[in-house]
Amino acid sequence: MSYAVWILQFLLAFTFVAAGLTKLVSAKAKLKERMAWAGSVDSKLIKLIGALELLGGLGLLLPPIATVLPTVLTLIATIGLGVMMVGAIALHIRLHEVREAMPALVLLLFLILLAFGLFAADRV
Repeated sequence: MSYAVWILQFLLAFTFVAAGLTKLVSAKAKLKERMAWAGSVDSKLIKLIGALELLGGLGLLLPPIATVLPTVLTLIATIGLGVMMVGAIALHIRLHEVREAMPALVLLLFLILLAFGLFAADRV
């Protein structure tokens, strides 16, 4: 596998683990200060999103380390996180927060790049 794919995979894993932990351990009032959308959803949904981001980030990080079907499991995590980013973009657009949708769009593009990189690496 290419070093660029590994670096991208690690950076995305770190980003999603950090974002997930932040949503899991922070109170809703604290999150609303930094994330305007947090005020428009239930706190249980915020915790669910945080848990899914944490699991997705670990899904990007752990399979290559454990060497258990690394490409397949990483692709599953990548697709799951991509679906979440599409949902995040839709939520921000629905709330008229187009500028706030940009980080989710960038993450989605990086996830697509990672998926193609993993697929190409598996074909070699």
